[in-house]
Order: sequence, then C-alpha cells, then structure tokens
Amino acid sequence: MLTWRRFTADKRRGVATDERELRRDTIADRDALIDQMQEEMRELRARMSHIEVEQALDQQWARALVDHIYRGSPPPPPARPTRP
Repeated sequence: MLTWRRFTADKRRGVATDERELRRDTIADRDALIDQMQEEMRELRARMSHIEVEQALDQQWARALVDHIYRGSPPPPPARPTRP
C-alpha cells in the first residue's frame, strides 16, 4: 500500500522512472545490509555463548584450586572441569 502511494505521489510530482529505480535499489541494498548484520549478530551471539561457558569453567576451576590450597591438600591439584 505504501509503495503504491509513493508511486502515485511520484507520478504526480513528475519523478522520473530512473529515480524510482534508484530508490528501489537503495531499499534493496539496505535490506541486504540488514540481513548481513543480522547474520553477523547470530554468529557473535554463538561465539559469546561459547566464551561464557569457557569462562564459567575457568571460574569453577579457580575456585577448586583455591579450595585445594585452602584445605592444604597435597599435589596434584584437581583437574580442570570440562562441564560447568
């Protein structure tokens, strides 16, 4: 509906076909850019989730090492956990 209104308004104002095509191409470029940015955001969120899991593992391991030292337990220290 909006496109028809713009087309009709352009026709009344005498906007050339080339200008309409340029506007359409610009809109298509914008939509492609939005799609690309959304894909990049999905990838970044996936990477961030992975990093958060790794950070949780490191924190858990650090707590286990501190606990091991605090209790005065002999070597070897506990192994790094593989799951949070």
